[in-house]
Amino acid sequence: MSEPLVRLEDVKVDFSVRKGLFGSESIHAVDGVTLDIAAGEVVAVVGESGSGKTTLGRAALGLVRVTDGHVHFDNTEISALPRKAQKAFRRRTAAVFQDPFASIDPFMKAYDSVAEPLVIHGIGNERERRERVLQALHDVRLRPAPEIADKYPDLLSGGQRQRLSIARALVMQPQFIVADEPVSMVDASSRAELLALLRELQERFNIAFLYITHDIATARHFAQRIVVMYLGCVVEMGQAADIVRSPLHPYTQALIASVPEPDPANRLKQRPSLPGEPPNPVNAPSGCSFHPRCAAFMAGRCELKTPVLREVEPDHYVACYLHETDEP
Repeated sequence: MSEPLVRLEDVKVDFSVRKGLFGSESIHAVDGVTLDIAAGEVVAVVGESGSGKTTLGRAALGLVRVTDGHVHFDNTEISALPRKAQKAFRRRTAAVFQDPFASIDPFMKAYDSVAEPLVIHGIGNERERRERVLQALHDVRLRPAPEIADKYPDLLSGGQRQRLSIARALVMQPQFIVADEPVSMVDASSRAELLALLRELQERFNIAFLYITHDIATARHFAQRIVVMYLGCVVEMGQAADIVRSPLHPYTQALIASVPEPDPANRLKQRPSLPGEPPNPVNAPSGCSFHPRCAAFMAGRCELKTPVLREVEPDHYVACYLHETDEP
């Protein structure tokens, strides 16, 4: 079996927060996540806000320093890369961020925004860069590309701006892209088109994706595997079809139950809801962090010890005492 393109091993990311006038304490934004991503594979990370999804994506790109654990890209640990090798690593990876209005410089024309990575990395001459930029704009269906290239962002719609962000990521011909909520800021009519575009580009160029989303429905259609995170930890992981068809963790079950029902006849039925809000990570619950909101909570077990992520079905992992036979 070939080595994964991206490997995260027991990755932990802590942030320091102020406590009182002079004190501070750490919160575990990512708490011991292990994940492999093969070349050309799409892995979706889903969960509520504050689950650690974005921090995990930034750690995979080396944009935040890991407190513990290791991040490898193409068999090389990125934290140990010398400066020159770091620049080469940046050429092989890219990011598409959530808000196209914030990630695109309003004072740069579309052409300059897409060409900027090529200029920074010294790729090609002016003619070659122009060819690559126009091709990237064409690939993301911003057409006619020469006309779009000459426009400022305020003349583009939200969906067009996000396509521009995708073109900027694509122009470097990366092997790995972190897409952080890439469709959440565009209108509903554009979401399906953008996801179809990302899938087409991923298959055409064999790009590995880490797709970050709170919407497990879009994850099911875009990703091959789904990773469910809660309060910095992975609580379930497996093939996308298995996760959606047979969710094992109560949190995953609640996320799937919250997906809007397209059939009007079914909208009147009582649907289970997830009570409460995610806990403050500064004062995380003991044991399983989900136990204060869990309908299947087992007193004397769930609050005492954190369950271990284990394989309970072929390529289907879950961290829940409902699927353990061993005593804590």
